[in-house]
Amino acid sequence: MDNISNNERREPSGEKNMRFLGYHFLKDIKFSGQPVVPKIISEGEDVDGTFFMVEKLDGMDLDDFLRLPESEVSLKDKFSVMLHITQQYEAVDEAGFVLFDRHAFNIRVLNWKAGEISTRQVDVDQIYDKKTDASYSMDDQDRFESMNDSLNKLGRNLWQSTIVNLISQELKIVDIGRHREIVELLRKEKEITMNKGTSLDIHEMALRGVVSKFD
Repeated sequence: MDNISNNERREPSGEKNMRFLGYHFLKDIKFSGQPVVPKIISEGEDVDGTFFMVEKLDGMDLDDFLRLPESEVSLKDKFSVMLHITQQYEAVDEAGFVLFDRHAFNIRVLNWKAGEISTRQVDVDQIYDKKTDASYSMDDQDRFESMNDSLNKLGRNLWQSTIVNLISQELKIVDIGRHREIVELLRKEKEITMNKGTSLDIHEMALRGVVSKFD
């Protein structure tokens, strides 16, 4: 391990190598001039098994970022990052893929300054390829395929669970006593998303409205 440079991080491949596939599928997708996933540097095999090297990212996980006090990061900046992530997902969607299991610890925030926001999707191991109608999952492939088939038959947007995760993360950073209107807006959107489904562009519009309230 001591031969790994400071700008590389080792990822075990495993038999299915799902994270490698996820990074490979998304490697050419960019939003705001930036890649959406870390860059794969190399592949290899040793006594511990197969692995690949991916660039090591600075910054912090989204959950740690959202927990920073307002004295360090304003609510406007936090919601601006959430808006950026939503738009990043839209770029992935336009390229023909859907991401799942997008919890706060699966997103890396590299910069949150206005006009310089930068994020990456990490640990991508559940992905749907719309062009080939193929589902890829690190665990329980049959259940994952069945879930996607059911959503497709219902005419639901496959981003539904990811949007619910986004809204849940956003609700954690606002207080109903101080931001009742924002809380009620997000709660209503979350309920609609869970019961009927929604889309990334609708959530983008909601977040644009939220960010504008802090101007």
